[in-house]
Amino acid sequence: MISLAGTDLDGTFFNNQSQVSAYNRQAVRDWVRSGRDFAVCSGRSLPTVSNLLRQDLEVPGYKVCLNGAIVYDQHDEPIVRRPLDNAVVLAAFHLAKHYLVRMVFFAEHHAVSYKPGVPGRVRGNWHNGETIHISRESELLQMLTVDHVQFYKFTFNGIFGNGLSLALAMKKIAALPVHLSRSNKFFFEANAPHTTKASALHAIARHTGQSMEHFMCFGDYENDLEMVRDVGYGVAMANAIPKIKAVARLQTVDHNDDGVGKMLTAVLAGKIK
Repeated sequence: MISLAGTDLDGTFFNNQSQVSAYNRQAVRDWVRSGRDFAVCSGRSLPTVSNLLRQDLEVPGYKVCLNGAIVYDQHDEPIVRRPLDNAVVLAAFHLAKHYLVRMVFFAEHHAVSYKPGVPGRVRGNWHNGETIHISRESELLQMLTVDHVQFYKFTFNGIFGNGLSLALAMKKIAALPVHLSRSNKFFFEANAPHTTKASALHAIARHTGQSMEHFMCFGDYENDLEMVRDVGYGVAMANAIPKIKAVARLQTVDHNDDGVGKMLTAVLAGKIK
């Protein structure tokens, strides 16, 4: 029996308006009501994922956050944490400054942003979970060594049409001890080595005594690849890139046509076993 369903959000569970359709919402509620587990597997942080489960879907669920760097159980208690090494964070920041790319570092509840040409200054309150903008290494170094902040993921993308600089930065960052992926064509994400949504699902399987052979997971882009490949029932959205379709066991309709919900409904109806 398929015991757990896990889904990516953007391009998968969300439609083009970044919303959950009524059909998908009801399908997840029916899934959980049947006694099966549900997991959100996202590059986003805990507040967003937890609010989705509690306020929108109104179901309990496991939370794979920041591409698997932190995994939470159904009560928001962490099962596993995989932070980036501080030296990697500083090296990435140096590369962002050198190649003039925008970079955002993600702690458990906060984000720190660097954008070339933007002076470092606080916009919002760090303690309220809002984003801080920095421009100097000393600001980042203080967070790491004085405030003892741990970062779990960073993203980077080009600005001002600097595609060449982005490509050069990507090659240098790929040489760091990180796991590099993309969530769209020009948006890169980096985590600690061997940190993926699949590694997070392995942690959930160990925590619950289940087998990933009985997990069904949905995805559409590169940061979903290991997850879709490694579970027993990997499902590619119709709008997924070819790499995802190549490793998926199944395919469903696209994210604007309730692809996740329709597949869950088919499982509950006994059409997929």
